[in-house]
Amino acid sequence: MLQIVTICVGCPKFETGFMKKKLITTLIVFTWTILCPSFAAVEMDYQDTTTAITSVGIERKLIINGNDDERYRVEIRPLQGYISNATGTAEIPLTKFVINNNIQDIDFIDNEFSTIFENVVFNNIPKLINAKIRDFGMVPMGTYNIGLQIQATNLDTGEIVSTMFNLQFVVPKTQNIAITGSATEFNLSTSDILRKNARVNSNTTTPITINSNCDWILILKTDSDYGDVPGKYYVRTISGTSNVIQRLQENVVLEENKEIILAKGKAPSSNETVTIQYMLEGMDGKFIPAGSYNNKVKYLITEDRS
Repeated sequence: MLQIVTICVGCPKFETGFMKKKLITTLIVFTWTILCPSFAAVEMDYQDTTTAITSVGIERKLIINGNDDERYRVEIRPLQGYISNATGTAEIPLTKFVINNNIQDIDFIDNEFSTIFENVVFNNIPKLINAKIRDFGMVPMGTYNIGLQIQATNLDTGEIVSTMFNLQFVVPKTQNIAITGSATEFNLSTSDILRKNARVNSNTTTPITINSNCDWILILKTDSDYGDVPGKYYVRTISGTSNVIQRLQENVVLEENKEIILAKGKAPSSNETVTIQYMLEGMDGKFIPAGSYNNKVKYLITEDRS
């Protein structure tokens, strides 16, 4: 656009005859419209909204895309040495984190760039990658985050473009128990057999191993087909490891269709152990009858929401 502006510059005076004239200067001003080229950008995003659970960890499918047809080296730098949950109370080491570029798993070092793609051309065609946390053990359930810097270097011009991305993984609830040791047995001595209403502790105990990434409750449950009993059965917990915060220390009688809380614990519980013991008591002023008895109980673990 051309714009003409007339202004007085300094207004010096000179005389021709009796007339005074002012020096007038015309200033021509040009205004340009500058056309900027489109800005090169390389960005990361999620391919889908879910966290995949595998036998060895968890995964998120991602895409990296660019808006031109230049050749790039793409690098990623983790902004901290761990992946932390939303409350900052739990961490997964960075050594458990990799990104697979469909050729190999790329490992990372805190605050250092690792090359994901070399000599790649996007041209608005996304490249698929897979972020993984492998074999991270037992951590509390919830959402975990790690900040990433994605840097793309133009291999022809040397131009560097950079963007930030907050990568999230969802660690789901995980709970399981395992019963070790032999079946519960009672060995009655002669004196036990000859005493009415005798109380006899089982000569074996039952260790129950607990894995849970949320606060948990361990329950013993009986059904209506509990079975024939030679007397009254009682149960109690005789020990618990460090994350067991509450246990059944007094003998409680077993009955049909009953649930008994054996113990409670905090997360994360990795191979925590609760050991229980049974007791048999003769009933109605009678001797404990001889014989072999099979009775069924169930052990359950559930989340403690209290």
